[in-house]
Amino acid sequence: MNLSSSSLRYVDLESTNLQGVLTESIFLLPNLETLKLGNNDLLKGVLPKIHPSNTLLELSIAHTGISGELPDSIGTLSSLNILYLRGCQFSGSIPDSIGNLTHITELALSLNHFTGHIPSTIPKLKHLTHLYLSDNSLGGVIPHVFSNLQELVELDLSNNNFHRVHYLHPYVTSRNNFSNSIPNCLGIMANLTMLDIRSNNFSGSLPLLCTQSTSLTTIILNGNQFEGSVPASLLNCVGLEVLDLGNNAINDTFPACLGTLQELQVLILKSNKFHGPINSRKKFCFPRLQIFDLSHNEFSGSLPADFFRNFKAMTKNGTDKSDIR
Repeated sequence: MNLSSSSLRYVDLESTNLQGVLTESIFLLPNLETLKLGNNDLLKGVLPKIHPSNTLLELSIAHTGISGELPDSIGTLSSLNILYLRGCQFSGSIPDSIGNLTHITELALSLNHFTGHIPSTIPKLKHLTHLYLSDNSLGGVIPHVFSNLQELVELDLSNNNFHRVHYLHPYVTSRNNFSNSIPNCLGIMANLTMLDIRSNNFSGSLPLLCTQSTSLTTIILNGNQFEGSVPASLLNCVGLEVLDLGNNAINDTFPACLGTLQELQVLILKSNKFHGPINSRKKFCFPRLQIFDLSHNEFSGSLPADFFRNFKAMTKNGTDKSDIR
């Protein structure tokens, strides 16, 4: 077959028990737009030198046995929108040439063995919406450059060796070793829907999330060392569905005002220093709350029956059960 004259545009061999060694011949298809080889554990070898292409839009070899270093030639895929290399055996540094993928929207390099720093060329990826770098051995300082990625929706840096933060864009950074408190700019990005920074060593006051109206639906700050009170700015997160502040050192009274968040379904405040009565003069709303965890705090007083009657979403079919036992 003369690959140079092939009109093949779409190749999807995912989850087909594909075996053997990945060769460069597949990248010689001149009109190829989509190449999906993922979920084939027995596909081995290294990623060959990639020939320049202005047609390839999506490349996925996720969850294969491909190993070795990511070649600099990856940056010659000038039209690439999606690159999935998650769950392979890549090692070495992420090449600076990754910054040449200026049309890319989704970049997944998680679950590999990458080392070194996040490339300084990342800010060139202006259209990036999803960046996943979790479960590697990346380290050093998290650069301020993420603030330039205005379209970013999710950024996962969990399970690495980062030790400092210069400037944090809203993102997922769970299970690292950060020790600096978080800048308040975290909660003002209009496109952000999920913020997950669980299981780090963040300290200081809780960030002033949602100082402006945002798209946030999930905020998970569990397992840090946050102190102080729950910021009133959370009331601006009108679409918030999940709020997990558990396992910190927050010292505040029960934040009854959160009951006005009409979409809130999960509220976890466990293992903090909340204190005082849970009942207050404020009306307890929480119309859609389904998970409510206040354990291991210092609350006092009683829980009136009217308090539970407001949790209609917890009852079968959302009906109000007035007989509480």
